[in-house]
Order: sequence, then C-alpha cells, then structure tokens
Amino acid sequence: MHLRADDEEVIRRLLARAAVEHRDDDTEPVIQRRLSLYHDVTSPVLDWYARRGILLSVDGMRTADEVTADVIGRLEALAADRPRASWAS
Repeated sequence: MHLRADDEEVIRRLLARAAVEHRDDDTEPVIQRRLSLYHDVTSPVLDWYARRGILLSVDGMRTADEVTADVIGRLEALAADRPRASWAS
C-alpha cells in the first residue's frame, strides 16, 4: 500500500504537526532530508511492486477520512478477490 502525496504537502503537514505537538525533530531541513532518503530508497521498491502488478497506490492528498475509506475499500476488494487459505490441518 502506497500513500501518494506531494512533497510540498508532506512538508506542510509535518510542519503543522511540529507546531501542534511541539516537535523539535520536524524542521524543514530535516523533513527535506527525510523526503530525499524516502525517494532514493522507496522509488525502486515501488517500481518493483508496480511492475509485478501488486502495488496498491492511494491518493494521500485527500482528507484522512477519504484516504481511510479508500484504503479499507481497496483492502476489502483485494480480500474478496483472493480465496481464503485454510489453516486447519
């Protein structure tokens, strides 16, 4: 499951969180470094899953309720499409 969001929005949200939660670790330079590392490390992983057709990507730019509903809906659809494994011996 991949939640997509623009870097600018991620920065805005993390700076807002820092203000509300009084977090010293959420400064713009620190967030920029985290995003750079995220892109360097995660992009190849996302590409790998996408090439195999097993990446679920969700628009994270919406409200938390909308994103949550989308994630739950996609997971339920995925579960409905796959036969349940039997754990009984």
